[in-house]
Amino acid sequence: MRNSAGLLRATGIAATTWEDLDIEGRGLIPTICSAIQDADHVIAEVSDLNSNVLFEAGYALALGKRVWLAVDETDADAARNWRDLGILATVGRLNYQGNSHSVAGRFAQAQAIDDDTTLIDSLLLNGKPREPDALFAPSTPFKFEATSSLEKHLDRQGHIKILGAADDLGLAPLDFYVKEIYRSSATLFHLMARRRVKSTEHNARVSFLAGIAHGFELPILLVAEKDGSIPLDYKDLTFEYSGSAQLITRVDRWLSELPKSPGSSRRLGRLALDIELPIRSFGEYVAEYERVELANYFISTSEFQAVLAGRTKVFVGRKGTGKTATMTQTAEELRRDRRILVVPIKPSAYELSGLADAIRTLSTHGTSDYLVISLWTYLLYTEIALRMVSFSRERVGFMGVSRELEELEAEIDELGLDPSEDMATRLENVLNDLTREAKRHGEGATEFVSRQLRLHRVNRLRGLLGANLKEFDRVAVLIDNLDKAWEKGADFETLSKFILGLLVAIGQLEKDFAKPTQSHSSVNVTMAVFLRSDIYDSLKRFAREPDKIGVATVHWNDEELLARVLEERYAANKERRRNGKVFDMWSEIFDPEVRGLRTRDYLMWKVLPRPRDLIYLANEALTTAINRKHRRITASDILFAEEQYSRFAVEALLVESEAEAFDLDAALFRLAGLNATFTEDDLLILLADVPRGDEALSGSSRVRFLASRRGRGSSCTSKDAQTRNVSSSSLAEWLNRHQGQFGLGSIPQFATIS
Repeated sequence: MRNSAGLLRATGIAATTWEDLDIEGRGLIPTICSAIQDADHVIAEVSDLNSNVLFEAGYALALGKRVWLAVDETDADAARNWRDLGILATVGRLNYQGNSHSVAGRFAQAQAIDDDTTLIDSLLLNGKPREPDALFAPSTPFKFEATSSLEKHLDRQGHIKILGAADDLGLAPLDFYVKEIYRSSATLFHLMARRRVKSTEHNARVSFLAGIAHGFELPILLVAEKDGSIPLDYKDLTFEYSGSAQLITRVDRWLSELPKSPGSSRRLGRLALDIELPIRSFGEYVAEYERVELANYFISTSEFQAVLAGRTKVFVGRKGTGKTATMTQTAEELRRDRRILVVPIKPSAYELSGLADAIRTLSTHGTSDYLVISLWTYLLYTEIALRMVSFSRERVGFMGVSRELEELEAEIDELGLDPSEDMATRLENVLNDLTREAKRHGEGATEFVSRQLRLHRVNRLRGLLGANLKEFDRVAVLIDNLDKAWEKGADFETLSKFILGLLVAIGQLEKDFAKPTQSHSSVNVTMAVFLRSDIYDSLKRFAREPDKIGVATVHWNDEELLARVLEERYAANKERRRNGKVFDMWSEIFDPEVRGLRTRDYLMWKVLPRPRDLIYLANEALTTAINRKHRRITASDILFAEEQYSRFAVEALLVESEAEAFDLDAALFRLAGLNATFTEDDLLILLADVPRGDEALSGSSRVRFLASRRGRGSSCTSKDAQTRNVSSSSLAEWLNRHQGQFGLGSIPQFATIS
């Protein structure tokens, strides 16, 4: 870079390196940031993922500078680093082949192009306004003790809204993170020790995003495990901790010292571009981030109608098929009817982990089922009671407080429940009672659990609820987020039994409420549990009678229905209808064909059949078109966007496979270099040295890495492998392209078994 700067200066371009700056007696960050503020362009050499350089590049990007990320593409490590980093695919990359003359020449040519649009402009399109109590705090790839403790602590801060923690950092596209940082009032980043797996790419992403936050003039705190590897540039912004308690204490102090006002209202970059594309986004691909907008373009399916009517107990779907969206929309639809009491239950990951720990600690032979069912019975009854009280209190001004409500509130108080506490605190109190209290002399495990949970009062609580619910036609309990604790290293057997216990408790509770008594009539209580398909598959392995688990499985094999997901979002975001007829999205903003196929058909073929994937790829293509100042989304925009989608799809697949009894990551590596067609016997040979390779083959079918040509998602056995072939056109192409290196590539459409 030093030589490149000299070559640029020789052509009359004012070029400065950090070595040219007068840093003596001044802070490193203020000096370098001041130089970036004075510059028009910033070239950052990121081949080795230097955290200092990435922080400065992020800072420059936030200031609206033209950022060039220089990569020596002839260096295998540099190429792999770029793929692993992932989120920088939309940032201008300058390949220079390790040659300073190439840097100077390519930059001189590119910067001569007259273009007043910067990348930050397009990344902030449709950005939301700053929220006073929003904290951007992305998660780490693995939940070691310190990160779990901190996330649990932050979740319990009811006045703070946590942004950016839904998925592993790097899974979402760059514009998502930029918008989330932009609407935050403060940012908290967690650096991992060098010894941690995936620490290099995680810390690189953190450095880049922290630089963006610094450019947006947001308060920043970086926390790091004490291992002496803090990057020099932002050492003053970083706190090294040696334990969870020390970490939480420092974060609490930092949060308490933040300014109470919303902060600067200055908005960096323009929120609209002079581009003739009629929309700027197809919306977020994660339902949790679009609760308000979701109703504008939610697609009603038969499975949704079954949940809405209370006919479905278990709603099953793959990650990204719309489980959370279905629950959210179901709750919104049902709340419109004042005769229906809606009770949403969404435990967090650490609550479920705590419950699993309690089950292991307290369970003895023959008592685990009783413990699990009792825990769920207690939780369901108390959550319904608390929701009944809060709902009734909302109507007090109109109806006054009834005697029945006062009696219910008194019973809640007797149970030691505080309505002002969140579910996390209540559940933690219960777990503390169960794990800290000792059994009485001669007391059995079931008697101990019953006493601690006060199960003898359940009948009274049931009667009081019946008296208060007499004016309601239905109580709808919706349970989601049970997949939050379903991560690598978890005790899947215990978690499976815990969810199976929930299903038993649901059946018992519905029967209890359906029985009329002398004091009250029956109550129509319906419950729906939302589960990922891989979790449901795990449940079936431990269930005594898996066939009796009634489920509704959501599929998006109907391409017309899947295409409507995008079309409805287009219509809602564009806000343009004529006589009730929506404009034709495909002809209006897309090129007609991609590689000889109609664009619509090409997208349907390329993505996994689920809304999240289609929205993700469409947004990536739209962002690419905007960055290139195209008037429509071209075929080249879509092909370029496939790079980012590929990584997203594979990483999502790996997350889903964590509950399976095989190593999908290892299986993927073995498939590198395959031809487009191969037999199942070939697969078995390739997977021979993979632990439990036979299970890897059948398990790959369950997670839809392998699918039958006779019908998507069906599995096969090795007995009839002689008569069937496996086709993997784009998967083999993707793996071949990277010569055995697992990373970015063309779309990983999964293999088909004929």
